[in-house]
Amino acid sequence: MPTPKQYAEGLVNFGLGARFDNPDQPKAEGFYGRVPLPNGGFATEYSVSQDINGKNVEMPSLVPGLTKEEIESIKTSASTGSPLPQSVYNKSREHAVMRTNNNQSPFWGIPEAYTPMPK
Repeated sequence: MPTPKQYAEGLVNFGLGARFDNPDQPKAEGFYGRVPLPNGGFATEYSVSQDINGKNVEMPSLVPGLTKEEIESIKTSASTGSPLPQSVYNKSREHAVMRTNNNQSPFWGIPEAYTPMPK
């Protein structure tokens, strides 16, 4: 497993492109890892933008605490472009606020463990 320093220095690349919020930082695999999509692809974060304290913040929608149904709705949205349910936006925002209040990025990063999928 790469070290946090290697990741922060851009030395770890999962082959997923660059972050939108920090183009010098490669995208990581997200809290649930690579989530298979109905169209044969995968999602790792499925980012959304929301206002937090008057600032537009990019954040993952695939965050810990989602129900199986919410994850299925994200998978459908990522494949078809259908809208996400409000509950996904709410949990995404709550998670981003919690992490930013703890001086963390809203996004998963090394060395965090993957979150188990809900059953």
